[in-house]
Amino acid sequence: MTAHAHAAFVALAFLVPSGALDNGLGRLPPMGYSNWYDTKCDVHASRFLEASDALQKQGLQALGYKYINMDAGAFVRRDPETHRLIPDPRFFGGHDGLPMLIKHLHGKGYFFGMYTDRGANECGPSPGSQTYEDVDAKTFAEWGVDYVKSDDCSATLDYALAMEAYTRMSNALNASGRRIYFDLCGCKDRQDTTPGWERCPRDAGRIANGWRIAGDDFTWDWNASDTSTVLANANVNARMWTFAGPGHWNNPDLIIGKPLVPGGWPAVEACPNIKAWQNVRAGHPFPPYEITEKQTRIQFALWAMMAAPLIISENVRNLSSFALATYSNHEVIA
Repeated sequence: MTAHAHAAFVALAFLVPSGALDNGLGRLPPMGYSNWYDTKCDVHASRFLEASDALQKQGLQALGYKYINMDAGAFVRRDPETHRLIPDPRFFGGHDGLPMLIKHLHGKGYFFGMYTDRGANECGPSPGSQTYEDVDAKTFAEWGVDYVKSDDCSATLDYALAMEAYTRMSNALNASGRRIYFDLCGCKDRQDTTPGWERCPRDAGRIANGWRIAGDDFTWDWNASDTSTVLANANVNARMWTFAGPGHWNNPDLIIGKPLVPGGWPAVEACPNIKAWQNVRAGHPFPPYEITEKQTRIQFALWAMMAAPLIISENVRNLSSFALATYSNHEVIA
């Protein structure tokens, strides 16, 4: 199936709800790479240059994997006068390092995704966007950011207040002068077993291009004590298909595989803010974020069948032939 045929099929398969955000973006579910399950808090610019080179050499960029998304941990603080976010110089070599990375990736034909949080902080030690939505949206636009993920790690779980915060960021992005794909995490705490769960994807569709429908899919199996898994997220997403369509997509989280450091976090030398992360996560350690290649292939097929974003989050610099065959399957992608 050609890209044009795929677009026509998607348009027929999903109905666009009235009042849905229409910023011209996300006509198809985004495809690309995220560092989170790969390098975690190691967001050195070199990691993204390596990943972008690998996607090109393996032919994946040409198949549509064009988003290079950076997850949490990029910023150290805000400027006390301008309130603008200050990128961590250990990762980017100075204030201009992150914008230069984005410009370089644009020159290679990629889009760039940035991470923030609707609370005062991200899931780690970096500052969030709470009360600074306009400042951050303008900053992201000036840097050339194409995609913004807004998390909810350090914010109130009150639904009305959450949607107010996400609406402020959505409005700020739309007023920034740059078209930016907006992905929010506000529906992950209101899964399909929660009374009134339909409200969240319906409301999210009015302000965002995508929304997380469940927690991190960091492992494969479901059990009674842990509902944030690949299979659990797939079950939630399967019931929410009516809310997805061109410009607005359910997001059951990233495609998992083999990370750069199998079974654990990067060394302190590679991730200089890891101690701060460990303090934030005291008593709540992160799991290894790794599944088998066969499980990845099943997840990939499920995500494609559900018209979910196909964002690879594994060590793309060293894909096995099996993994590359999974991600480059034309029929599944179409």
